Amino acid sequence: MNALRQPAAGLLLGLLLAIAFYSYMPGAAGPFIVDDIPNILENDFLVLPELSLESLREAALSSPASRFRRPLAMLSLALDFTLAGGKSELAAKTVNILLHLICGLGVYLLTVKLLTRFHNRTLIPDINTQIRGAALLVAGMFLLHPLYVSTVLYAIQRMAILSNLFIIYGCLGYIYLRDRTLRLGAGLPGLIASGVLFTVLGFFSKENGALLPGFLLLIELFCFNFRFHPEAHPRSGLVLGAFLGIPVVVIGSYLLFIFLLHAGEPLAPYGFTPWERLLTEARVLWSYAGWLTFLNPSPMGIYHDDLTVSTGLAQPWTTMPAAVGWLIVVVLTARLSLRRHVIAFGLLWFLWGHILESTVLPLAPMFEHRNYQPGLGLFLVLVLLIRHAGVTLAPNPYLRHALCLLIFVLMPLYTLQARVADWGDRKSLTLALLRDKPYSAQSLIMAAKFLAEGGDRDNALLAARQAQLLDPDEPSHVMAEALIHCNANRSARFSTGLEDRLRGLRVTGFVSVNTLRQLRQMIPICQSSRSNEDVLLALYDHLSIHADDRLAMLGMYGSGTIHMQQRKYMEVVHDWEAAMARHPDAAGLKPALEWARRQINQGEDHPASR
Repeated sequence: MNALRQPAAGLLLGLLLAIAFYSYMPGAAGPFIVDDIPNILENDFLVLPELSLESLREAALSSPASRFRRPLAMLSLALDFTLAGGKSELAAKTVNILLHLICGLGVYLLTVKLLTRFHNRTLIPDINTQIRGAALLVAGMFLLHPLYVSTVLYAIQRMAILSNLFIIYGCLGYIYLRDRTLRLGAGLPGLIASGVLFTVLGFFSKENGALLPGFLLLIELFCFNFRFHPEAHPRSGLVLGAFLGIPVVVIGSYLLFIFLLHAGEPLAPYGFTPWERLLTEARVLWSYAGWLTFLNPSPMGIYHDDLTVSTGLAQPWTTMPAAVGWLIVVVLTARLSLRRHVIAFGLLWFLWGHILESTVLPLAPMFEHRNYQPGLGLFLVLVLLIRHAGVTLAPNPYLRHALCLLIFVLMPLYTLQARVADWGDRKSLTLALLRDKPYSAQSLIMAAKFLAEGGDRDNALLAARQAQLLDPDEPSHVMAEALIHCNANRSARFSTGLEDRLRGLRVTGFVSVNTLRQLRQMIPICQSSRSNEDVLLALYDHLSIHADDRLAMLGMYGSGTIHMQQRKYMEVVHDWEAAMARHPDAAGLKPALEWARRQINQGEDHPASR
């Protein structure tokens, strides 16, 4: 904390943290949305009935977001909700805001330590007060950047926030312990143990934590260059290089393996090939960089399903310039890296931060929260470049300070407050999505749900049908219309058009997350819609033979719910036994299945059953 011993720097940093806190708090009572629903609202393990190892284990492993379950993030949410007495948006988002402030503090401290240790001093301030000033501007950009609203006020992005927190403080710990190895010639085991610990903590918050060794390698190359105390063990450099380099090689090799193994093969759940995703990400990364540096005028948003996937270098035409642009950036970065230039460090930090989520893995092409950690690299570059330009073009120090205050604090703060206001409640968020993303089918579906909850069934159905026109290949939009209908009046028969769309619904080999999520919501709501049982059974029977185990399981589950309403318990047992055999997520049906078997034994089965 030496960087905070200067009273002025500490006071200004405290002011920045306070401004960030009070700017974010109006959005803390906003709604749970999108991935919050399966991870939080539909998760029965996040309010602990008692403090026991079993309840903690269930909460830690309760996320469906990843095969690794992200246990630290889920435990932190369980703690929030247990202390709050329920699943409180305010509790989860207030803690997210506080964690964001802790990350901002870490960004300031890390920037100070980095700027005092770069071997190449080009663009780096020579005076400690100027270094602290530059670090405050970087921290200000991080704390107040409007792009991060969809991370901080999106409850389940606790995963991204915690992962970044452990990366930042892992880097700080590395610099501190690395200094000791230079001064004392000892402490390498502790340095490696610290790196392993923070990597594990970050990874079990979100898989991006595995990137920490790569960030440490950048710090080593640009700030320490594998120098050691004369009395250090002669193989210290080799051991440290292996510790930092092997994870980087493993991650790179894994991504290359995925690319070569599936190069021309469409991958579930989005149906694009690794090559197509790589081409698309070339465009997406420019959008990210533009938002982070305020050069991208296009609106931010939760949903980016209106993004066109690149199927070749000329389709769409912007793919080629984007790819060539990044090729130029990579060549420039390589040349500057030879000189250990800070611009190369910042660009490599940004690119390495995107290596997992923005290359070839079959993930959704675009999400804003993926910049929560990589953005630091561009903030550092932007602050140093503008500061250097200000020294050259504006000799008056007061003018330079006013310019920096405007660019790095006031401009982000103004946009931040407007965006936080959009996130303050469901209505304002829905209107903002429709305003900023009028051609996003997912934004229309969110609007349809909001209208339906408010009792405006007719406009809700219109919004759902408009979403179907925008994205006719996505089955979840038809299911959304059925869900709205069932919620409004379960005794009313579906319209002829909706019946036809449900009977003709075809799910391709690639089942979207939205399809699974919408079907999970539709089945229990529509199960008692007696007038539509034949349509629903036809849909569920069709889905139950799908090759995707999750979708087939849901189809069997849906059939069982209809048969349960019809008291056809032998059919229920048949459906739900098949569902449990198809996918482990159906294990929760076991108590209801036992009840259906008892009804058969008691002779309660409807005579129409098998």
